[in-house]
Formats: sequence, structure tokens, C-alpha cells
Amino acid sequence: MHLRSEIAGSTLDIHDHSGNVARTVKRLAFTAIVLCFTYSRARAAEPRSQKVVRQGDNVFISFMDSTGLWYSLNRGMMMRFSLALTIASLLFPIAARAVVTRTVLNPSGGVTLSNSFVEFKFQPRFMGLEKMTDLKTGYDHIRIVNGKPLLWEVVFGKGLQRGSITNNYSPCNYASLDKLSDGTQRLDLQWDNMRWWKENRVVSVRVTVDLPPNSGVAKWNIFVQNNSDYWGVWDVQFPKINGFPAPGQYDIARPAFATGGLLYKDCRENVEGTFHGRYPSGGWAVQMMAFTHKDNSVYLATMDGNGMAKDFEADAGKGTLAVINYPENMGAAGSDWPGWYPISFGVYQGDWLQAALRYRKWAIHQKWAKPLADRHDIPDAIKNVGLWVRDFWVWDSTRGTPEQMDAPLIRARKEIGVPIGLHWYFWEKNKFDNDYPHFFPPKPGFERRVKELVDKGFLVMPYINGRSADMNIPDWKKFAPYATYDQAGGFIMDTTGLSGRLVEMCPSQAYWQNKVAQDVDSLVGYYGCNGVYVDQVSAMRDELCFNPHHGHPLGGGRWWTDGNREMLRKIQYVAHRDGHDAVITTEGADEVFTDLVDGDLMWVGPTDREIPLINVVYSGYTIFFGSPCDFEKCSDDMFNFAEGQAFIFGRQNGWMTLDLFNPKYASKVDFLRRCAQYRVATKDFYLYGRLLGLVRPTNEIPTFTSSDFGRWKQKHTGTVPDVKATLWKSDHGNLGIFMANFVRKGMSFSFSIDPKKYGMKGDKYELIEITPHGRAPVRTLSGKINLTETLGPASVKVIEIEPASN
Repeated sequence: MHLRSEIAGSTLDIHDHSGNVARTVKRLAFTAIVLCFTYSRARAAEPRSQKVVRQGDNVFISFMDSTGLWYSLNRGMMMRFSLALTIASLLFPIAARAVVTRTVLNPSGGVTLSNSFVEFKFQPRFMGLEKMTDLKTGYDHIRIVNGKPLLWEVVFGKGLQRGSITNNYSPCNYASLDKLSDGTQRLDLQWDNMRWWKENRVVSVRVTVDLPPNSGVAKWNIFVQNNSDYWGVWDVQFPKINGFPAPGQYDIARPAFATGGLLYKDCRENVEGTFHGRYPSGGWAVQMMAFTHKDNSVYLATMDGNGMAKDFEADAGKGTLAVINYPENMGAAGSDWPGWYPISFGVYQGDWLQAALRYRKWAIHQKWAKPLADRHDIPDAIKNVGLWVRDFWVWDSTRGTPEQMDAPLIRARKEIGVPIGLHWYFWEKNKFDNDYPHFFPPKPGFERRVKELVDKGFLVMPYINGRSADMNIPDWKKFAPYATYDQAGGFIMDTTGLSGRLVEMCPSQAYWQNKVAQDVDSLVGYYGCNGVYVDQVSAMRDELCFNPHHGHPLGGGRWWTDGNREMLRKIQYVAHRDGHDAVITTEGADEVFTDLVDGDLMWVGPTDREIPLINVVYSGYTIFFGSPCDFEKCSDDMFNFAEGQAFIFGRQNGWMTLDLFNPKYASKVDFLRRCAQYRVATKDFYLYGRLLGLVRPTNEIPTFTSSDFGRWKQKHTGTVPDVKATLWKSDHGNLGIFMANFVRKGMSFSFSIDPKKYGMKGDKYELIEITPHGRAPVRTLSGKINLTETLGPASVKVIEIEPASN
């Protein structure tokens, strides 16, 4: 069920896809229904259009009033809402941003929306965005383009056919500017009753832009009503901009697969296919991007608290930008886009860090964000990990009894001196990536090995797959009905080059959810594992399933997120049932699941382009682990960079095989040991604190260059500083400077920090060095802190800043 209402400038969104209508009605719907009908009656100048959309056994009654507001009700809900009107009337009026003034504009002359921060200029008649000027600097982010400026594109579908219209298809026939009581300006643009594919008055599009008085970033929304008896909305591309970003002018920051994020400097063209990605997925873990030209920046983020499918697309060569929004029931006759969520888009001063901090303010209030300090379900086993090992059945070529085979890992823990987590592959008899989801029975001796390691304090975390089933299994017919379908009715196959005939299963299906939970239950409840890695759940993108028998809306919607969340709830239940306390992790990171997993694996190799974007957003809300590096081939400096950067970004180090502990890699193990021991000593910062950003050195830092940056075969040459540092804030309010020297010679790092800027009280501050052996006072300083720290060769250092005691 979805209702949308705008009353005197206040926007209410009510979503219920769980089937628990009573709960939603009780909380919000009573008020929303009254407001919907009251408002539409008050403003309606002509009868509302109404239609019936059928999807399987479900019937939705949809209507839009003359102002462009759209409503959709399940027919069975109508009687309940009639009763709700009386109750809801007691709640009216609600707190709202009232319209103070309204000015009707003439679209033929163009429209300008501005405050003291930004000016948005829209083309006459068709309202394409032709200027977006930062008024603090005078910089216009939209370059002059050939052709007409764009604002939106609506793509219609039927079967495999596609057709589209843009804002230039028909002139805008209504524009107004409202001044709201809180100072916000709301621009309202409408393209009403357009003809499409030989049907008259079947498509209406409405765009609203809310510009607050104190920011250059506005909230944009689009509403599409489609009354066609043949075509359905396939996607809505909004905002769709041509003329931005200009090639070679911007540093582009984006989330990225299994890493903190990537920054492409002075980007002239798409690199590695990185500027087109599906959210939600591990490849686009947070729904945002940032573009920086010197100190002029543009922020783009969808504010979707339900995790609906959408694509981010930026072409740094052509200079185009779009968010591709996927509606429910894509291509079903009469399907609409009811404006499910606003989109933040506009200008600011700063770089990617300011964008990440802005996004965090919204993100930590969503349903998937729960502070680790409040996550009593997360086992201590993962909180205490200082190093991860990723290995297979045979470790360091050691064979024999289960106890003999465990010996290399036990020796490694003694050498490294911290609690170790084992990510265990190839424990099952079947060939890897084949016969999913059938993992049992395991190889002989598995149960004995698990028991010994768990008893000795290891976190033992075997691999299973949470997304795919193999068409070659004997009972494939049992799983086939629950597979994802493309729009032509074919299975959506795995395309990552794995060896099995793997088909992506639909996460909305209880049969699949229960099977994965059953596999977890076997590992935890029967074999005694205290952790399970459920592969691909966070990693893979939201697939647009068109299986008509699954009961979810076809194509887009929130059902993919909801289905995986329900599966993870079932997994967490069996992980903690009967006194067990097992760790549940997954591949990569996807924000919509952070409250239902205990750790997110970051396994992409080191790169000079990495930025801690997702770390800034979700530090204190999830645990990131993994810092793999090709230790057999890379230099010591490169290895130290991989481990040291992961350490200062807040990840648990490791995720390499026990071959690393061969004596010929002793210098690399020495540095890894330092990172691991310092991680354990400072875990309160990393678990419950937050990453504030990078510390800029005030002295000149030498650099080193390597051709080993990047992942897999996509290596490139890059240059990084010899020393880097980050600033953290603990949950007690103290600051921490985390430094890493990657090279084999001593280095100095100078910095300047004003503790008051970060909320610390007082004028005097104690500086304390934290080491694996304890805390050692350094000095007491007053006011702004200007400091030079000396770091030994290939070392890390942590300085805590706290208010001086009386």
C-alpha cells in the first residue's frame, strides 16, 4: 500500500509492503487519508481521474487530483479507510510548513529559483535545467550544450518495446513558486494531460523543487501519472542533466564494490565502467555521488528509506548525469511513478568529505542504521578480532589429523598476538561454486577441526552462498519456481564467470529464505561454528525480477530489499537460537542490511583512488573487515600501504592465506602485526566512535609510486604519500589521530587541529599515546594543537586528545 499527500507544503509518505495494514493505519494512515481527501477537495478544479491497475490477484484503485497528486489504494482497504477518516479528523491539523505566498509563473519566459547560495535557471517553455550557479563563487556547473537542456525522461514499456518522452516533448503548461513558512521556496512545474502513442490526455508529469533558505542543495521530486490502457512506465530518469559534469573538470567520488569508495581526479572519461551502477548493491552501497571542481562541488543523493531499485549514471566524457528510477510493475498497462522519494541535488563548497558528512546526517536515521553501542546482538567474537585469515581446507601444506591440520593457524595466532577470525573456504565436498545451495556433508574431520578452533578462541566462519542455486543439482525443479525472471521469462543467470550454472534466486521467496537459514542452522547448531559468511547478499545488485508468480511488484520496488532483510532476520534467529552466539557476515557492504549483519567484507585490493566514504557515513554503525594484498608479488611499501590505510580507515586487517607467515615475508608480517595489535588496543574508537575524515599534513610529505594499484587485471600506476592520517572521535568525545608510515624509513608528520571545532570543551588538552602495551601521557597543550609527530620505519601511531583534568 502506498499513499502520498502534500498538504500546505507538508509531504507525507506512507509505505506498507509487509501486509500489516493495521499497523500502518494505526501509525500514519488515519491522518494521511483525511489530509489527502481534504486537500484534494479544497484545491480540485476538475474531477480526479481514476483507474484500476491489476497485478495478479491484487487490484489497486489509483487516482490523481487536478494538482497532480497521486494516490493508490488496494480495493480491500477502502472500507477500513472510511472508518479511519473519523478517527483521523481528531488529529487534524498536523504540524506543517504552511504556504505563505504563491506566485503563478509564465513558463514561456523561463523560470529561475534562487537563494543566497545557488541559482537554478530553467529553459523557457520546456524547463530544461540550463544553469546551476554557485552564488558564493559565481561558478556555473552546467555548460552550454548542443540541443535542448534536459530535466527528465520517462521511458514506457510493453513487452520488449520501449518508447520515451522528455521534458522537451511538450511545453510545461503550469508553473508556480510557493514561499513556505520555514523560508523554503517550492517550485512546481507541470506537464499535464499529454498525448502519448495515439492516446489523448494519458500522461501527466509534475516536478517539484524545494530550495531551503540556508543551503544550495534542493530536494527534487517527480510524479508521473500514466493512464494508458497499453503502456506502462518502465523507468523515470530524473534528474536527467546534459551539460554536467564537464569532462576533465571534476573529481568524481562514488561508492564502490568492497572498498570504502573511489575518487577519480580530473575525470575525463568513464574508467573501469565505474559511473553506472545499481543501488542497492555492494557496487553502490550508499545512494550518493559528489563532483568537485576546485572548491565548487555538486551533491547528488536519493533519499529513499526503503531501498528501491535505481541506477546512478554519470558520463564524464559526454557530460551527462541521471538517476534512473525503476517503478513497481514496470511495463504493466497504466503503471505510474508516484514520487516515492525526494532527491537531493545542488551545490556546496568543499569536497567528497562534506558530501559524506551531509549524507550521514540523513542515513543514520534510516531503518537500517543502528549504533553498534546498541547492537547487543553482535557477538564479542567479531568485535575482538585483530586479524582475519582467509584460507582453504589445507593450510600451509599441512596434512594429517584434524589437530595437525589446525596447527598452522594456532601458530599464526601465537606469532601475531591477537584474536583471529578464520574465513574458511573449500570445507564442503562439492566443487566450489557448484551444487548450491547443497553444502553438506562437509569433508571428513570438519567437525573436529571446528571444535578445536572454537575451543581455543578462534572465530570460525565457513563460506556459504546466499543468492544462487545451481541448475545442475538433481532437485533443481524444486528451486526453479523461486528463481528471478527477466522480462522475457528467462532465468537471470550469474554473469561473474563462476564455474557452476548458477541462477539468481528471488530473495522475496520464503522457500529460498528458509533454505539459506537452514544451511546456517546446520553450521551453527550441528557443526558448532561460531560464524557464517553468507556470500553475495550485500554484494550483488537489486535484480528486477519479473516472475509473475512471486507476489511482488514486477521489476522495481522495495521487495528485493525487504526480501533479503527478511532472510537475514531468519538467519540471525538461527544464529542465536539455543544459546548460540554466531557471527553473520556478507560480501561487500550495502547500507540497507547494516543492522542485520555483524560485519562487511572489504576484499578489493589496495588503490590510490580509495577514499573512506562509506567509513565516514557508517563508522560506529557497522564493522568493516579485510585488507587483502598480493604479498607474494608486491613490494613492502605497497603491502604496508594496503594494511596501513585499512587500519587508519577503521577496517579489521587481514584476509590473506597462512602462506603469508612464511619467513621470507617476515617484514610484511611485522607491519601487519603492528596494525593488528593497534586495532585491538584502539577498538573502542573503531567500534563505537566515528571517522571524521583525513588529517591534512602541514609539512611536505614524500610520495612513492607503484604500478600495482587496483584490482585483478585492472591495474594502474598511482602515487600515494608515504604517511597518511585520519581523525576519529570516540563515543566519549575524545579525538584520536591515527597515523601510518608505509615506507622503510622514519618520517615526520605535522598537523594542526582545533579540538573546539569537534565539540571538545575547555582550553587545555592532554595528549596521550595509545600503544598495544597501554596509554602513555605525551604532553598538555592549550588552544589549537600544532604538532609534529615522528614515526619510525613502517610503523603506526595513535595519539588521543582529551580535555585536561583540573
